[in-house]
Amino acid sequence: MFTGRWVTSDAIQINEFVGTIELGLGHFGPDLVGVARLYDPLGRPYAPCPCAIVESRGVYIGAGAFTAVSDNCGLSTWLWNLVIDSQGDVSLLQGDIASGDVDDVPVVFEQVDAFVEESFKACEP
Repeated sequence: MFTGRWVTSDAIQINEFVGTIELGLGHFGPDLVGVARLYDPLGRPYAPCPCAIVESRGVYIGAGAFTAVSDNCGLSTWLWNLVIDSQGDVSLLQGDIASGDVDDVPVVFEQVDAFVEESFKACEP
């Protein structure tokens, strides 16, 4: 249901991060894990933290939703709350990302591939 590569088309701001996110997810029954790749507004890897492991905190198949957490290189921790929405040929993940005292930031990801390449899965910030 959630497996694949997902991207934000619009830049978002969460704490010190401003840019776009590419999310590679693997979903296996009740388990979900992924890698978030962070890019600055010019499309370059975000220098302080180019990637983060996204770990499931709950998958809710009936609701088409999941919650997850990522530790972004020790700079901040993000709580992801996303719901899948398929509209014809387009699949979206919509919801928000929360971090500390910052208000929840709305986010929309569009699925760009149903497959996550092995090279994408490696995250060594």
